[in-house]
Amino acid sequence: MLSKLGAKSTNELIELSLSADTSTKRRVLACKAMGELGYSKFGPALLHIARNSKGSLAQAAEAAIQRIPPRWRLKRMRDLVRAKGEFLRKRLGVAEEGELLALALDKSRPQKCRVNACGALGFLRRRSTRKKLVQLITDEDTLVANAAAHALINIGKPDVVPMLIDTIRHSKKRNAKIEAIYVVGSFPNRATSVAALAQILRDTREHEDVRARAASSLHNFTIPAARSDHRRSKDSKYSQIACEALRRATNDPSAKVRYRALEALSSVLMYRKSPQTLQVFKARISDSDPTLAALARESLQMCMSLQDEACRKQ
Repeated sequence: MLSKLGAKSTNELIELSLSADTSTKRRVLACKAMGELGYSKFGPALLHIARNSKGSLAQAAEAAIQRIPPRWRLKRMRDLVRAKGEFLRKRLGVAEEGELLALALDKSRPQKCRVNACGALGFLRRRSTRKKLVQLITDEDTLVANAAAHALINIGKPDVVPMLIDTIRHSKKRNAKIEAIYVVGSFPNRATSVAALAQILRDTREHEDVRARAASSLHNFTIPAARSDHRRSKDSKYSQIACEALRRATNDPSAKVRYRALEALSSVLMYRKSPQTLQVFKARISDSDPTLAALARESLQMCMSLQDEACRKQ
């Protein structure tokens, strides 16, 4: 990769990526090369590019940062996220947190302004705005509601889960329920989360889109069980509840819910010896729904490939 770019050393590679005289295409390739090499010394240059560039160049720099050693990356990525929030705040011409929140709540303002205000609150991790962001999930503007959901995830405080569950149970807006479920699913270490999502998945009175979103979110709870056969922890208990709810959902009246449930169970099939889950996939091979049957076949084939690879390594 270095020779293709005409760089003889890693220092020249850094200079190439930062040079304004170099074409965007070559700078993107330089960022990709730094990502493949993964040296910590590339971090400051990549961070500078990610903060001060746009489009494919910024995306390439952010992707490369993800491949740099975690000890360096985690702190710098937090700095980068905060820098994004400050950039949005300045672009909106807002000086204080309260003004950002007021802008997000003001329905008379343009959609783009409200969406960016929600994004800034999330990137800046303004914890005091959590309750108002939960309210914004019920906003009639679906893009604003989605931005509020992502802001809550970026803030990362699971104490909003009870408020979100209340929204799911009492809101009459389908999109609000879907966004709330999406956020609840991002906090998979809470008993209230898995219990609420399992209940929604079972409730056939709910719209199929809502139940399908619940199935997808329950996938996050299956991961601890999928990756650890012998864990005896709360996470493992929650994952067992999620897996059981998903297995039942593969018999749901809605084809969409059945597909999402089977898709969510695929990680369990791949990484954990679960006879019950294996039986679910085998039963779906001959399903009358061709998309469901195809998913079951593909998942079983992948499972067999992983088992064969494990045997060869032994």
